[in-house]
This record gives sequence, C-alpha cells and structure tokens, in this order.
Amino acid sequence: MLLPEMPKELLDWDAERRIIMFPWDAPVRMVPFGPDKAPWRGVYRRRMITLETTTLCCKGVGAFGTLYTNLVVNDNGETEDRDRPNMHLGGYGDMYLDVHFEVYFPSDNETPKNAILDPHADYDDDGRWPKDLAGKPVPPEDPRIPRWARPYDEVANGGFPIPEYLIDGIAAQLAHKKHRVPSPLMHLGGVVPAQIVELVRRQQPKSDVGSGHAGHAGHVDAADLAAQTARNVEEAERQRGVRRQAKATAAARQLRAYSTAGPSHREGAPRWGDEVPDAGDRAKSDANRAASKEAKAKRRADKKAAARAELEHRVWQFEQIRTGEAIGSGGQ
Repeated sequence: MLLPEMPKELLDWDAERRIIMFPWDAPVRMVPFGPDKAPWRGVYRRRMITLETTTLCCKGVGAFGTLYTNLVVNDNGETEDRDRPNMHLGGYGDMYLDVHFEVYFPSDNETPKNAILDPHADYDDDGRWPKDLAGKPVPPEDPRIPRWARPYDEVANGGFPIPEYLIDGIAAQLAHKKHRVPSPLMHLGGVVPAQIVELVRRQQPKSDVGSGHAGHAGHVDAADLAAQTARNVEEAERQRGVRRQAKATAAARQLRAYSTAGPSHREGAPRWGDEVPDAGDRAKSDANRAASKEAKAKRRADKKAAARAELEHRVWQFEQIRTGEAIGSGGQ
C-alpha cells in the first residue's frame, strides 16, 4: 500500500455531504453541500470561526490530519447584511456549520510526531511521499493516491457529518454565541483581544498635558482599557472552561474502537512497478507538480493576507465602537 487509506469508521469520504444552515429569518435546516460549490460561494466572502477540532488518527498507522468544525459567516455582514439580523446566533445574514478535513494541524507547534505526511512540505519535498520507478514523486492527482492526501478542495474536503463526541462542545460554543453574544459589535467589545486594545491605545493622539480635562479623559481611558483587559482574560478563561468540560464529557463516553488500517508507508518509500514514463508524460507530470507548488504557495500567501486583513478589520471595528461611545456620551 502506497499511502494508507483512511478507515470509513474514521471519516467516510463517499457519504452524502450535507451541512447545517442557520437562515437569518427561518428555522434551522440541513442543506446539500456541493457538488459543484459551497452554498456561500458567490454569495459573500466567508469567514470561518473554528468551534472545535479533532485529530484523525489510527493506531499503528499515524495521524492523517485534522477535522475542523467551523461556523461560516459573512465577513462583511455588518454592512452587507445589516438589515438581516440572524434570529439564531449573534450576527447577520445566513450562517452555516461546516465540517471539513485538512492534512494540516491547528498549531505548528502541535504537529503530531506520528503525522503520516509533513503538512509544511510540498509533496515533492516530502520524503514520505510515494515515488515511481524513476525516483520521481507520484503526482498527487494520481487516482492511486488516497483522497485524503490529495490537494485540498473546498467541496471535496467539506460537508462531513459532525462526530458524536464533538456535539457537546459545539453546542456549548453555539449557545454562548446565542445567549452571550447578541450582536457582533457587543461580542467585539466584550472579548476583543488585549493586544488589539493596546494597539488602538497606542494609535490614539496624546492628550494635552496642560489641560486638566484632557488629563482626566486620558486617565479614564487608561482605566477603561485596564478593565477591558481584565474582562478579556476572564472571558478567555471561561471559554477554556467550556472546552475542558466538553472534552471531559466526551472522554467519559465509550468511543467505538476503530479497525486497524493497512500498513503505514513509514516502513519505506514504496516503489511502483510501472514503466518509466516517456518524455511527454514526464513533461506533463513536471507541469502538474509546478502548478501544485504554485497553488500551495498561493494558499499560504492568501492565508497570511487573510490573517492580516482580519486584524485590520477588527481594529477598525473597535475604533467604530469607541467613536460611537464618544458620540453617545456627547463628547464628555
């Protein structure tokens, strides 16, 4: 076996794909996922809020990757869907609960030692990737490569059922967003990261030290920021408590024992008995490999750009809140 197949008990890639939809003005329902595109594609620029993650691992084989459970929302919902407040969760417009798989892991510092593939290496640089008789890496789109190891696709890698052992944790996260976060702006004002608060504080113009009123205002702002930071720490600890409780509940359950898959490719780089490809096949393979590397580099760049845009967007939102508070207080 070249790369181990993922057991169906772990994740069934042939099962029907459906996801949970939270319409802004209708009951919650299940909707089909795919086959050509995700339901939000072409409707809005989506932002994924991770609720739960779990590493998919098979004893004696290794870790395949991570199953992510994300709440999908409109990244521009505050403006595009302002007139469509969601009746189920704090936010605007339609929302979705998507479960998708990636060979990556949530944190670079938490990559399991038994990971089957190196999530940070291109397939042609990964010594664990299968090679043909000529010693060249097998193209990832080759049908003999298991589906889980092929290039990421939003539709092909998403729409999976929610694992039963994650339901409690996901329910707790959604309940928090429904009952403790009535709107995105209130959520931002309550749990905005302390580093963003500090960044905004540094960007504020310095008060005129010759003015007693300005000095008082600066003192009040500093006190507010200190109180806000304390609230952030308290909220972060509360959310960690929710996750710990959910994990403890899940651990108490008797999980189904998975059957052991075939032998791991770690026993040695496999060699296939195919004929050496001719010049045309080699050129096509080289072109596909170059395109795959370019696409992977673009995904990495897009991910970094999205992270920067997210930070800038949150800073802008916080500034809007501060401006609104100043207007509401009459400039006092």
